[in-house]
Amino acid sequence: MIGKIQSMNYPKFPFPLFLFSIASLAYSQSSVTFQKATFVREAEARKKAINDLSARLSAFQLKLSSANLGESVPRDEKNEPLVPLVRQYHGVGSNGFPVQADGAKGFAVGPDLHLGNDRESPADPILNPKSSSEGKKIRDEQDYPRKGFYVLPFIALQGSSDLETNFFGDGITVEHKLGFSSGWRVGHQWSNFFADADFSYFRNDFKALSGPELNKIMALGNPIHFAGEGQGYGVMINLGASFDLGSSASAFFGAGGGPFSQELELKWNGQIVDDEQTVFAYQLFSGVNLYPSEHMLVSLRYRWLKMGEMEQFGDRDLHMLEIALGYIF
Repeated sequence: MIGKIQSMNYPKFPFPLFLFSIASLAYSQSSVTFQKATFVREAEARKKAINDLSARLSAFQLKLSSANLGESVPRDEKNEPLVPLVRQYHGVGSNGFPVQADGAKGFAVGPDLHLGNDRESPADPILNPKSSSEGKKIRDEQDYPRKGFYVLPFIALQGSSDLETNFFGDGITVEHKLGFSSGWRVGHQWSNFFADADFSYFRNDFKALSGPELNKIMALGNPIHFAGEGQGYGVMINLGASFDLGSSASAFFGAGGGPFSQELELKWNGQIVDDEQTVFAYQLFSGVNLYPSEHMLVSLRYRWLKMGEMEQFGDRDLHMLEIALGYIF
């Protein structure tokens, strides 16, 4: 009886429970160690990313700020500044601090990045492709802001060469007064060439007559009374080239051809000679375009126009000095 009581007072320790407790403690410790290592790695990765970003921003700021270093100082054969250029910059980021930049020897940027003449500069930042294409489009529009369809009404002073007649054996030469011309130019301007059409009307009064036949009549003492005029209208198809003279001007030249309907009438001593005919004409021209605003166009142009021969009158040259004011779309 006594032996049974003693065995109840001193029971055996449960060994399986002890092993389970030891395994649970080891597992908990390993889990904590793993989570701590993961947290440390993530923190180090974030810190490294922040430092890298700070270094790149510092390099970009320094590169931007030092873009004009050495522009106004003498340089040697290797394009190195002879006089060290020292400027102070401030780093960007949580670890930013003032640094001294020596343009001749190199400089330190941030805690971990050093830039110098013997080391490679950081890569340029990657731009958004869409932004780059839009920037290129804007630059192209700025380079060629004057491309497009244009309409130009014009007026011109116009002079004519002497006109030979065919209705006398020895002929009579007609001299012209200064006349005028007016019309429209319609076309399209590209980067360096253009195509257009001009519709124009011109008119000249006759100024004087000369020639052997006229001298014979005057030698007989007969007075000469005369009047006359020449006029016409037509269309010319033109091609030409242009080049910029600056941000608000360009020069151009070109050539063209087309039909002209011309009428010449001469009245003298009761006789009337009237000739109306459509002839082929061609021209050469050059001038300057001025752009006072984005879409306004002022054009100054000289034209040399060759008119074909008619039945009663010979061919002639027209010289026109035009001014045009219009709009380019």
